[in-house]
Amino acid sequence: MSKTSHAKHDAILSIIQQASPRMMQEQLSAHHPSDVADVFMTLGDTERAFVIMSLNFHQLAALFIHMDASLAARQVALLNPDKAAHVFEVMPPDDVAHILHGLSKAARGAIYEHLDPNHAQALQALTTYKKSTAGALMTSDCVILPGDTTTAEALRQIAHDANVMETIHRIYVAADNRFLEGVVELRALIGAEASTPLSDLMHTDMITVQVADRLDYVIHLIHNYQINQLPVVNSQFCLLGVITMDDAAGVLWRQSRRTYAVQGGLSTKMPLGVSMSRRIFWMGFLGALALMLSVLVATFSPPPTTLIALFVVWPLILGLTGQAILQTQTVTVHALQNQQLPDGRSRVARVLTEWAINSLNGLFYSLVLVGLMLLAGRLVPFEALDVAFAGLAGATLFVGMSCAGLMGSLVPILLYRYNIRPIWASGHLLRGLMDVPLTIGLFWAVSTWL
Repeated sequence: MSKTSHAKHDAILSIIQQASPRMMQEQLSAHHPSDVADVFMTLGDTERAFVIMSLNFHQLAALFIHMDASLAARQVALLNPDKAAHVFEVMPPDDVAHILHGLSKAARGAIYEHLDPNHAQALQALTTYKKSTAGALMTSDCVILPGDTTTAEALRQIAHDANVMETIHRIYVAADNRFLEGVVELRALIGAEASTPLSDLMHTDMITVQVADRLDYVIHLIHNYQINQLPVVNSQFCLLGVITMDDAAGVLWRQSRRTYAVQGGLSTKMPLGVSMSRRIFWMGFLGALALMLSVLVATFSPPPTTLIALFVVWPLILGLTGQAILQTQTVTVHALQNQQLPDGRSRVARVLTEWAINSLNGLFYSLVLVGLMLLAGRLVPFEALDVAFAGLAGATLFVGMSCAGLMGSLVPILLYRYNIRPIWASGHLLRGLMDVPLTIGLFWAVSTWL
């Protein structure tokens, strides 16, 4: 954090800790809501409640927009339904929908009762879409006018809605049933004659997404075509809403933060207890697997000399298979997130390719391992380093790397298929699941055949 950021943080924190509610409203208005939200996340529950109860509707709306939706939902739960409804009335509908997802059904119902019926109905529609789809990200705040609207009428409508609309630089031309006919850029509208109808100004070569399309695909389109606004339509091509570039940027930001949290609980803004609990999860998971393996290995009771040989070669096998599965998982997740595997055929091809690559690498490294073990057996008089043991160790390495290609590609693809972020197939999880059968298989083979 820079000196300027430190100064902002300290100034905002001082206001929260020392000012009265009225003074807090006045003094925090001089700071950007994003900076206030950053400080808010570092506060304890008591201080957070004090801030929530002290700010006015517009300040709370700005604060919630710049806050993680799950945290914002916990703060909204502290408000009475009437005040929460007033806050939601001045927020973009998509941001409200994200917060409503985190509230109980009873809490949502109580807030809906204090909203305008049309507004409540629109919000209820937004909350019906799955979080990982375009419908969950879109906002219903957009300018929609019929094609026979003149330029002068359209400009008057835009001027009337400017303060309540999230975005006005595009006008969508639609029929009464919201069937999307075209789009008019604001710059074209400003330069046109007052009597020109929108149908003469609109262009129809629009890029749209279906309401059920995945967010990865939405972000891919926005990035590739460099568009500021993406219309969302249903199967009848009726306009339901739009996704803006800042919404897409917000998704990328949240995904990057969640990726760190999933992989190891790492976040500079995460409370200490939460960060520790997320790191302990993986440590506990891997520790439980290690304990289970220790108990299982003890039941095989291999000869002492063989056990020593196993402990010499086993870290090498685990290291190589673990690296293989991590590389495969990383490549596959990257391909999924960049829409490089759009259909079943391409995903099957990815699995087979990774399996083949890792199998060939496994064959090479297993031959090298067998050769090194046989050479060591000649140089060091150690009876366990015989041809049979070296063959089992080499076969285990080959099988492990071959399975790494399958697991590292297949598991992320299956998660993606069922709308689960593929990053959850983390290296910790896959390596843990891989080490168990590999270890049991090798120790069983050694105890049975040697």
